[in-house]
Amino acid sequence: MKPDGETNLQTRVLGDEGSFPTNLNSHSFKFCGENYIFDGDSGGLFVVGNKSLPPMQTSSRKKRQKNFICEPMMRSLTLFVAEGCNLRCKYCYEGVQDRRNMPLDTAMKAVEYLSEHAVQGSMLGIEFFGGEPLLAYGLIEQIVRYCSSKQNFKYRFSLTTNGTLLTPEKFDLLGRPDFFVSVSLDGPKEIHDGQRRTRSGKPTHCRIIRNIRQFQQEGKRIGARATWLPGSGLGIVELHKYLLDMGFQSVRVEPAYSDFRDLSDYQEWESQVHSLITWVSSLADEGRYETIRKLSYSWSVLKRIHFAAKRCLICATKPTKLAVNVDGDVYACHRLAFDGNYSLGSLHTYIELRPTFVWEIDASPCTCCWAKSLCLGGCPVSGLGNYFGRGKVFCESNKKIYESWLKLYVSIYKSGKIRLLFRQ
Repeated sequence: MKPDGETNLQTRVLGDEGSFPTNLNSHSFKFCGENYIFDGDSGGLFVVGNKSLPPMQTSSRKKRQKNFICEPMMRSLTLFVAEGCNLRCKYCYEGVQDRRNMPLDTAMKAVEYLSEHAVQGSMLGIEFFGGEPLLAYGLIEQIVRYCSSKQNFKYRFSLTTNGTLLTPEKFDLLGRPDFFVSVSLDGPKEIHDGQRRTRSGKPTHCRIIRNIRQFQQEGKRIGARATWLPGSGLGIVELHKYLLDMGFQSVRVEPAYSDFRDLSDYQEWESQVHSLITWVSSLADEGRYETIRKLSYSWSVLKRIHFAAKRCLICATKPTKLAVNVDGDVYACHRLAFDGNYSLGSLHTYIELRPTFVWEIDASPCTCCWAKSLCLGGCPVSGLGNYFGRGKVFCESNKKIYESWLKLYVSIYKSGKIRLLFRQ
């Protein structure tokens, strides 16, 4: 990885075609009168000046999706501490689960498994998941206290809550320096309450805002996660601004792809992202780099371009991070934790770190795509057995979006501000 501030944009004199990536995994585009090539294999971004680009050659290579690599050292754990939830969000993919909490002995076995398969002295992460994780606050408190008593590891804790149970008696624990809390907040009252209501249909916005304000007044760090729906009437730029104005340390806005019904929904999202890119460009022009770093999605894409990130596996699931459900069953990913067909075993019997659904994904179209290291393909669970469950529309839309991100990066680079953006 390059040091902070060192640019990924490389200037090369156009000589023979072998000097540049010219296979199917590279992409050429023109911006401000100059030609550029982005190499999907290396993550390199090349400026070719105003000379003609070499023709893109098709590639006959077909890479097989890499196996589920059984690495012995774990780094993090997702614990389904609570299956139940006190809300009924219109886009929730989990559905109505039993209102069970994880037993304490199961949670302790999971923590011990994590420590037994990790490097001594390393930093380990534990994410509390649900349902609504704060329904099992007592269990979370016991786990955090137990981990804090262990001398041979350092721990970081995190959870995403709907915010309704974020009450003062929990502030000391959740506000610890080693604990980061995110709240699901979908925007202003009329938008949020239209998407996130209680089990009995009551609105939640006012209650959540009150809890957030109290948490912030105690000097605690907190982030926001928002879900955007097509036709909601709220643009993602306005949504980001609304959340930033509330003082969140980080803001993540994600689309509910499960609610996308036709081409128009993808086109609307694509238009929204282009508006976001235009806004981020204006933030860079104004020197508001700290604000850009708070925009989780935007900052993530720019970092992948800047540091020439490479993605070897379509899905990031691997034994360095496992998920455990309330019964102690172990999975490669929290999205699979309710499907026993993809269990890796149980904490109470044995765990076999074997290839899971990753092996079943037909990823060959992705491995030959120039945008693979930027796009990451989305979550494969939505197209289990066929990675392109969302169809060609999803892919083509993402390619347009990521070309625009590349152009934004070039624009910031040409303005001489790229080192300032990545100086933290």
